[in-house]
Amino acid sequence: MFCVMLEYHPMIGVDFHFDLIPPAPPVPPVPTPFEPHVVGATLNWVLPPMMATTVLAQFGRVMQRGTDIMNLIPHIPMGPGVLLSPAETAFSGSKSHFGPASVQACKKSIAAAVLVVVNLNLNCGTIPTPTGVVIAPNTVVTGMTWGDILGGVMAMVADCAVQTVLNCILAPLGPVGAGIAGMLLGSPLGFGFNANGRGAVGSVGRFSGYFSDAARGAGEVLGGDEAQGQADIDAAGRAASEDLNAPVDPNNPFSGWDSNDADRLVPSPMITNVAGAVLDSPAAEQF
Repeated sequence: MFCVMLEYHPMIGVDFHFDLIPPAPPVPPVPTPFEPHVVGATLNWVLPPMMATTVLAQFGRVMQRGTDIMNLIPHIPMGPGVLLSPAETAFSGSKSHFGPASVQACKKSIAAAVLVVVNLNLNCGTIPTPTGVVIAPNTVVTGMTWGDILGGVMAMVADCAVQTVLNCILAPLGPVGAGIAGMLLGSPLGFGFNANGRGAVGSVGRFSGYFSDAARGAGEVLGGDEAQGQADIDAAGRAASEDLNAPVDPNNPFSGWDSNDADRLVPSPMITNVAGAVLDSPAAEQF
């Protein structure tokens, strides 16, 4: 059995970021491409994450699979490069990819610790790495199949690949420009600026979510959950097709939303977070 992850569980870890050593005139700032940074935060940090807002377990709300701690995770550099640490803190991320497809809370699969009482989160970085360790002791536990576990691994690999490519494409904008652009295009906070859930804002995040969901389905098939995996692949494909075919005004990045897709959106007081939301299963057990 695997511990269910709750909002107050802490994540501690190490991220590897491009940073700069302060200049010593006439020497300009020196880059450190993969400098380690110590990071830490609770799963429910500054911005509302993806969680079951009405489901409590051991005095905390239950986290949903795909939840992201998001922005403002403190980054403490472990080397001489310190100039970009504030930007890395501002545009941070830490995602929980593991959980059972068969158990849901508030219509989304719950998040669970893949190492029983510890989970490995995919943390931000020049190349994202599964080096965010969530300490998740809990008396509320759930089962996970090999399909759930392999699906989580495949979803994490797909997410890492998309984030790495996006980081490379946006690198010429500089750390602050790339951070802002990446946030608007690909993060749950970016989705929050787009209440319609369609258009340019948040587009990379939505389509990377479809890609990650399809990869999860492939992992579920490999792990023996053929029906669940194929259903998830099909759902991701349908969601991507609907998104591509929605009418969008090129002069309005917030246009092109179809009210039939409202069930894929998860409202919160500050943002709209749609990560991983296409994987609803009517057969799943509900909290």
